[in-house]
Amino acid sequence: MTPFDRIELTAHRAFRNPARAKHASLWYQEAGAWCGGLDTAHDLPQGTVAAFVAALSPLNGWDDQIRFTPPSLERCLARIRQGLTDPAAIAKGISGPGLGENRLRAARVLLGESPGTVLRGDKVTAFFANLTGDEHSRVTIDRHALAIAWPEAAGITAKRYREAEIAFQSVAPLFNVTPAGLQALTWVYWREVKNGRPWI
Repeated sequence: MTPFDRIELTAHRAFRNPARAKHASLWYQEAGAWCGGLDTAHDLPQGTVAAFVAALSPLNGWDDQIRFTPPSLERCLARIRQGLTDPAAIAKGISGPGLGENRLRAARVLLGESPGTVLRGDKVTAFFANLTGDEHSRVTIDRHALAIAWPEAAGITAKRYREAEIAFQSVAPLFNVTPAGLQALTWVYWREVKNGRPWI
């Protein structure tokens, strides 16, 4: 089977519960609204928290992002209000999972650097794009999406990433969802099934 076939099959299985599949396809809209709410709460330009979250996303699950982002923002912004401008000093306010270089990138975003300058990597930049409303031109291909498209793959390459992205973009119109929405719903379905939970 090709990645296209595997993604289409997973989506068909997810849509056996149409209401739940449709809700799952709106994941990025809900997550993006959560990030936007934190922007508003902290008087930050819209997209700042999405970039902060995207920077910290490698090896960092969404449940941990929900748990650790609000207090990390509070501590980092308090350091900035104290006059600190060194990203390493700001990054000390970040808790939870997250690689050192990614913490520095997240701190740089809070210091006002453009996400387009700070964020690196296909998965991270796609995640930021999806969280900020672009659900068509980019698709977040993480380890879960990779497991759906290539269950036998040990890792992702640039070529494999692009092939998976194109496959999600190609399959999405069949289910009347966005490419990012398709990735989200297959991710939610795959995670539930993997953990032995019923898709009802």
